[in-house]
Amino acid sequence: MHRALLLFSGGLDSLVAGRIIQDQNIDVIPIKFTTPFFESDEKVKLYAREAGLKNPIFFDITDQFFKILKNPKYGFGRSLNPCIDCHKLMIEESIKLLKHFGASFVITGEVVGERPMSQNKKSLKLVANNYSDLVLRPLSAKLLPETSIERSKIVNRELLEDISGRSRKRQKELANLLNIKRYPAPAGGCILTEKQFGNKIKKLIELDMLTADFCKLIKNSRVLFVEKYNNLLITGRCERENQMIQDYANKLGITYFMPKNDKGSYLLPLKEAVSEEESIFYAKITASFNDEKGKEIEIVLSDKDQSFNVFQLDREEINKFLFT
Repeated sequence: MHRALLLFSGGLDSLVAGRIIQDQNIDVIPIKFTTPFFESDEKVKLYAREAGLKNPIFFDITDQFFKILKNPKYGFGRSLNPCIDCHKLMIEESIKLLKHFGASFVITGEVVGERPMSQNKKSLKLVANNYSDLVLRPLSAKLLPETSIERSKIVNRELLEDISGRSRKRQKELANLLNIKRYPAPAGGCILTEKQFGNKIKKLIELDMLTADFCKLIKNSRVLFVEKYNNLLITGRCERENQMIQDYANKLGITYFMPKNDKGSYLLPLKEAVSEEESIFYAKITASFNDEKGKEIEIVLSDKDQSFNVFQLDREEINKFLFT
């Protein structure tokens, strides 16, 4: 039996693509690449299992992805999304895994014209680069040049599809025929396409502070930027986010600010304060997100070495620092 690796997202396209090939008596192994921007998710295991596929195997490509994020050869989309470079990276990494798994080729759920930047015919050819004969896109195969996989009859081209465009009508029909009942609603796309989030990550790159931990913090918290100190500040909006700040600060050995009355946000400067003036300013910001208003609030440092009795800043002042 021939074996194929499926570039798996957990979405409808990859579920259907995997089953189309698996139903041609091919052993399909789903693999899911992860970074802080597209992480592992237990739900994708459920989607795979219920679709009749094997559990996906996760591979972290954060280091490789950060390199292209800093300088993508093919540029960005509407924000900080290096879509073409990202797709190319995933295909190259999956090709490297073929020998490890004893697989002959790679399957993707890509559809011609589904995404204007990364899934037009030119981009699909580009991302496969020198591996076009090893990359099969079952959903649009009949619109693309025949691969060696089809020519050698490993896969029957007549049983593949000719889907194009953004409509998911045909994919849903196929899901029904293949008894795939559960799949996620179409997402808004990669979080890096969101302008506000992309700007935050761009600032991390400018500060030479691009790490997986900082990306996860920024993704899940309120973010402020203080130009005077050239520093990003992370604050919690709820108890869960405060706990996350505490956990990451402890893990990374960074001091954070917290209200002694425990009635508001914790604050984590990504770069530690280098002067008392800077520390007092961060204490004032911490106090500004406290439930108690109009009186002096004691803010303590997590290492217990210092505390500051400060008043809150005006809301207009705080709004100047909120990252948008």
